[in-house]
Amino acid sequence: MKILMINKYHHITGGADTYYFQLNKLLRTKGHEVIEFCLNHPRNLSSEYSEYFIAGVTHENWKEASAIEKVKAYINAIYNLEAKRKIGLLIEKTKPDIAHIHNIFYQISPSILEPLKKASIPIIQTLHDYQAICASNNLCIRNQVCEMCKGGRYYNILKKRCYSNSLAASFLAFSAKVVHSTFKIYHQKIDIFISPTQFLKDKFVSCGIDESKVVIIPHAIDLSEYKPSYNLGDYVVFAGRFVRQKGILTLIKAFESLPIKLVLLGTGELLPEIEDYIDNHNLKNIKLSGFLRGKEFQEIIKDARFVIVPSEWYENSPLIIHESFACGKPVVASNIGGIPELVTEDVGLLFTPGDVEDLRKKVMALYYGDELIKFLGRNARKKVEDLYNPEVHYERIIKLYSDLIS
Repeated sequence: MKILMINKYHHITGGADTYYFQLNKLLRTKGHEVIEFCLNHPRNLSSEYSEYFIAGVTHENWKEASAIEKVKAYINAIYNLEAKRKIGLLIEKTKPDIAHIHNIFYQISPSILEPLKKASIPIIQTLHDYQAICASNNLCIRNQVCEMCKGGRYYNILKKRCYSNSLAASFLAFSAKVVHSTFKIYHQKIDIFISPTQFLKDKFVSCGIDESKVVIIPHAIDLSEYKPSYNLGDYVVFAGRFVRQKGILTLIKAFESLPIKLVLLGTGELLPEIEDYIDNHNLKNIKLSGFLRGKEFQEIIKDARFVIVPSEWYENSPLIIHESFACGKPVVASNIGGIPELVTEDVGLLFTPGDVEDLRKKVMALYYGDELIKFLGRNARKKVEDLYNPEVHYERIIKLYSDLIS
């Protein structure tokens, strides 16, 4: 089978891109041909289809872009003629059986849907975030959960400057949202949406997506890359971006009065503030270990007692939870978004988002229970083996592909 895989990035910037590459690898190992269509970027991995990749301004370089580049980006967010033309050429050359879309806003745009439909190619999209119903893609503004645009009230995008905290960028997002919603370009031309969680599906259905067009297929994780360990070290771990909506400040405050070592893996805009807070409060029990991936990352997770995910926004299906489970570690997490579907009582504990005292209680309840930690950790590993392993995921994906093609 020939699968046209479409994603904004052909390098890893987060969980969505990680999944995109994992799925590509899984499909290729099963003998399928994967054809990539993405943006050009200096950090891109190699692709034999890179000549068809398109130019684009992203949030990474928006502030440095010239006025002309911003005007072009504004137009492309609504309807990208270059993307439409180049994907047409790619379709003509490769003749794919199906198209699988990941993240395409605001650069590739729904302009690609027209040539796909013209060629009678079924279209699937995996929903990694809330971009189709939220300009900022995370239903969160100024670190607060936000659903103000629900019901077509898109003027709030301008009012709140919710895209990159910029009026110009928010006007781009507002215009794209109005045009795409008015003409229902996005809703009508996608044949099937894949949601990793029931929570995400419910949000999209509540915003007008036909429920029958959304199927739930949880993300998978390559278990061959993770060996479980039930060793118990003397610390717990947070791994993620250092931004407020990830709950990292709540986490640090919870550990101010705890005699427990906390290792922070990651980096982000709050790093200087976090460093100052740790120094000013003389928090010897909190260690900053930087951004790690691969074996170094796994070794720290494997020797932890458990992992903490203190998010304060509608997380969908955080990769760190799957990674923790794969390493045989339970998770203490916020009861918000899609997290409760992953962190059930047999694999971890939930606490009220933003509640320092509740988080402190849950950490204390689990930290000193060695046998409980091991019990939950073994359950966690079994959960990914049973529900989130690549073989199960492949069977679900390929059946969906086959059903649409036939």
